[in-house]
Amino acid sequence: MKALLFATTSLLLLAASGTAQTPAPGSFAASRAPGLWINREVNQYQPMELQAAAVDIKVRGHLATTTVELTFYNPNSRVMEGEFVFPLDEGQTVSGYALEVEGKMRQAVIVEKQRGRAIFEEIVRRGIDPGLAELTRGNVFRTRVYPIFAEKTKRVSVTFEQELKADGDTFRYALPMFIPGKLKTYRTHVEVVRAPGVPFTRGNACEPLEFKRQRNNQSQVAEFTKVGVEMWRPLEFHVPKRDDRTQIFLVEDKAKPSQQYFHARVEPPIPLDAPPPVFTPKRVAIFYDASGSAARRLRARELEMLDAWLKRLGTVKVDLVIFRNEAEKPIAYDIKDGETAAVREAMESAALDGGTSLGAVDIRVVPEADAVVLMSDGFSTFSADEPVVTRPDGSAPPLFAIHAAKQADAANLQRLARKTGGQVLNLMRLEVDAAVASMRIPPVRLLQWQVISGKVDEVAIPRQELEDGALVIAGKVQGRSVVELSLGRTSDAAVKHRLTLEPEEALDPASGAFVRRAWAQCRLAELSVDAKRHESGITALGKEHRIVTPGTSLIVLERIEDYARHRLEPVEPDLRAKYLAFLKSHPYYGRERDMTVSTGYVVHQWQEFKTWHEKRHPWLESVIKGAAEHEAALYEALAAGSAQGLPGPMLKAEDAVAAAALAHRAGVLAEQWQEASKEDDSRAAWLQDAAKVLRAVRALRQQRMNLAGPGGVSAAGGGFGFGGGGGFGRGVGIGGSNGFAGSLGDMNGVFTGTMTVNGSLAMDSSMPVEAPASRAATGARDKNVEAEGLEVKPWEPDTPYLTRLRKSDEPVQEYLSLRNEYATSPAFFTDCAGYFFTEKKDATLALRVLSNLAELDLENATLLRTLAFHLKQHGRHDLAALVYEEVLRIRGEEPQSRRDLALCLAQLQKPDFSRAVRLLWEVVTRPWDQRFYGIQLTALHELNDLVQHIPKEQMPDLKALGVDETLLTPVPVALRVVLSWDTDNVDVNFWVIDPAGEVCFVGVTRTNTGGCMSARMSRGYGPEVFTIRRPLPGKYTVLVACQGNYQQKASLPPTVQLEFQSGFNEVGSVKRELITRRLEKMYDAMEVGTFSVKVEDLAAE
Repeated sequence: MKALLFATTSLLLLAASGTAQTPAPGSFAASRAPGLWINREVNQYQPMELQAAAVDIKVRGHLATTTVELTFYNPNSRVMEGEFVFPLDEGQTVSGYALEVEGKMRQAVIVEKQRGRAIFEEIVRRGIDPGLAELTRGNVFRTRVYPIFAEKTKRVSVTFEQELKADGDTFRYALPMFIPGKLKTYRTHVEVVRAPGVPFTRGNACEPLEFKRQRNNQSQVAEFTKVGVEMWRPLEFHVPKRDDRTQIFLVEDKAKPSQQYFHARVEPPIPLDAPPPVFTPKRVAIFYDASGSAARRLRARELEMLDAWLKRLGTVKVDLVIFRNEAEKPIAYDIKDGETAAVREAMESAALDGGTSLGAVDIRVVPEADAVVLMSDGFSTFSADEPVVTRPDGSAPPLFAIHAAKQADAANLQRLARKTGGQVLNLMRLEVDAAVASMRIPPVRLLQWQVISGKVDEVAIPRQELEDGALVIAGKVQGRSVVELSLGRTSDAAVKHRLTLEPEEALDPASGAFVRRAWAQCRLAELSVDAKRHESGITALGKEHRIVTPGTSLIVLERIEDYARHRLEPVEPDLRAKYLAFLKSHPYYGRERDMTVSTGYVVHQWQEFKTWHEKRHPWLESVIKGAAEHEAALYEALAAGSAQGLPGPMLKAEDAVAAAALAHRAGVLAEQWQEASKEDDSRAAWLQDAAKVLRAVRALRQQRMNLAGPGGVSAAGGGFGFGGGGGFGRGVGIGGSNGFAGSLGDMNGVFTGTMTVNGSLAMDSSMPVEAPASRAATGARDKNVEAEGLEVKPWEPDTPYLTRLRKSDEPVQEYLSLRNEYATSPAFFTDCAGYFFTEKKDATLALRVLSNLAELDLENATLLRTLAFHLKQHGRHDLAALVYEEVLRIRGEEPQSRRDLALCLAQLQKPDFSRAVRLLWEVVTRPWDQRFYGIQLTALHELNDLVQHIPKEQMPDLKALGVDETLLTPVPVALRVVLSWDTDNVDVNFWVIDPAGEVCFVGVTRTNTGGCMSARMSRGYGPEVFTIRRPLPGKYTVLVACQGNYQQKASLPPTVQLEFQSGFNEVGSVKRELITRRLEKMYDAMEVGTFSVKVEDLAAE
């Protein structure tokens, strides 16, 4: 596994002109400040160093394009990997990304997000390292930086575009730059094109810039290069506005020369003849987001603004609703003479904890309110429910969305505000006084627009309200055209303003490409207000204009063959020429994909699976004697060794005598089977005796293993296992800390006669493959044998915070205190949630604690899967389904995303059978990457079980869903164990040990008694599945261990979930029990639990 190292550099690269935000200490925001990150778990290496920085800025009127190039140096003696994270401000979009490849900067290609990730994963697994950059929720741009070779440098650059904020008679550009430590070089180049005056800087707090005219007096340029300096002052300067306060850019449409794109910023004169109306609500509903992510907001600034507004109102009724994953009951306040202390204290003292459900915002709980204030960043991390912003009668009070968050879902907040005629007040961009004034006096807004002459199409207006006194409008125009804008606070006081578009002033496509992208930015902002509805349009627009959107990514590949294989045309002309030449000589290259293909192949697998489970396999009558004799032999050898003082487990002679007596009894029973099996009564009595003997053999084995202790195998045969004749079985050794001795490295023991070299018991190859022709060996489930239930192995995470919780008289307050210390630890929240669930029986608090996982890192599939595991564990399939919906959205290229969601939908209180069937059928029939080999078979077995248990009146139209009903042939199994885990590129395996000691795992996939293990999923997620149609009576023990981590970065311990099922694919309900565990140690086998199978009429012992 390659190592990962993130630089400790706290590089603040955020082109924002608002107030800087300081994250709360210990918060996730503080631990994930912008830059190249270090993983604190990997502290044995030196942090990477930022060696050089180059900033290139180009300003045209109110539009700016910025490219930041950073050079990182790896001082370590091995290859390192980093993740470059670049938070974007509201209104910024990424239009370029490049990585250093073979000493040159290579521009990225735009691609659909899911396709980009699939290409990335496929190439990485071939040992070649592409670069992938994505936009995640919160407008955060992130990319992997790899490889950074030992004692070498690596360059990465990102280009973003934005509209500049007005500052009086100027536009203000600000780029905060703060990097601890010295840079070898720091270069800056700023070009302002066709400014009406000379740009300038103010004060000594920013980097001084001296502008000079260049390029035929068309541009003002400032540049400098510094050596051995620290970066701490921002790049900030002001550009004078035009006198007419109107800025229009046009550019010729390359695809349609008769058409031009235009982008305009207009500051229309608004007469102030009549005093504007003042909004003075009498009752205000405040919905205050106190989720865990609230710690990342500047809450003091938010409360300052709210306090100032309420004071201006003077006397007002306030209903405060604090919400997180759920809403608390409203608290009513009567504010008189602007006394707001009680309301403010309630918000300040609210515990910041849990996920966010905007569905908890419901105006119906306070229908009398005539104004609604929503204080939130707009992210709904723990619910898909929509806020209810209308009263029962259909009316809606205006909603004011207020936030001071560096990362916010601006489009979502804008959508809610527009729906009610309200506003979004971003306090990172607005001063408090301006925000209060905006709430009191309705803003001037665009009331309507019309084309007076000419032809104008595809108009995009990102904001209806004027911001800084200006309106932005963009579109496409043919010929000289005039657009009339009607603006005002009300239709009674509208002001007309005309905008004239002159095609003769259009820029050529090369120099005016920024105009086309600016139009696309406006169109994207408009569509993003209803992103779900316009998802495909947003993605298409991003691809066309090379802008990163939630549905697109940027990818850099190393080899021309990879560009050709995936039909991605490079940006650079020389690379594009090589790409086209390669395709010309290899026209079919890449058409064959390394996928598991065709339904026919699945049919073949399914037939083999059916044949195995329908086959007669040796059962109790065939294994009891060998298992007992083997254990007796081991006891005799160990007792003899103890008598001679040899190292190993200490056994007494009487122990060996007892084991020998048990072996004798087993031999007698084996001889009696032929006669006993002829009659029902004698057969039932025989089964009772045999089951008791098998339990006794297991007890001897367990005693021996416990004496051996963890960590080693005794010379006398401390391992255990049951190999198979006919080429199926191999000896197994298992090691761990749960009383099982052995080594996970010894998974492939070699047979020596009927015994493996590590002392494990193997079936004699001379044993018959089929048992005698009687009801005991028909291959059907025996009516006398049934699954009894699951016995969970106690598991107690050894963590200091759980110790403190248990000792505390106030565990809730103790948890909140600990939360500050462990705010970025997923294990902390899962363990504490388990504590409140099981020990304190407080399901409501436990759910809130668990929901924090949704807040830790947006669009982190591993954390989301962990969250879903625990939600299912506690019976909240409704919430788990919502989490799996998000996983499917961000990891749609992985079949597990569909399977997990399908199985969850089928277990809802109101199951969605139709979608569950469709999703499982997609897993069965779609081509998947080779690393997911075998998942189609698992999904087909689950599809059969699902269809068999759907009520007739709810059965979907299988033909309409495309399901091949010839594959709907149930394969019933008495016992099924399913292993899944949360982390990609991690190899987790499990072992099922039957009552006779035979082990089934990925190295021994078939057992003598009919056990079957599915294909190994060594590259992430699972599922791996054990099935047996006719289990032995007694206990089946399940162990699990992490055996490999192929991630190219350090990762948290994987969380696994095992589901024990009985009666699978049979008529009647399937019994299911879940166990969720965290695997703390590599290669350490953890016993998860035992599943008991009993003889139905067995006498009580």
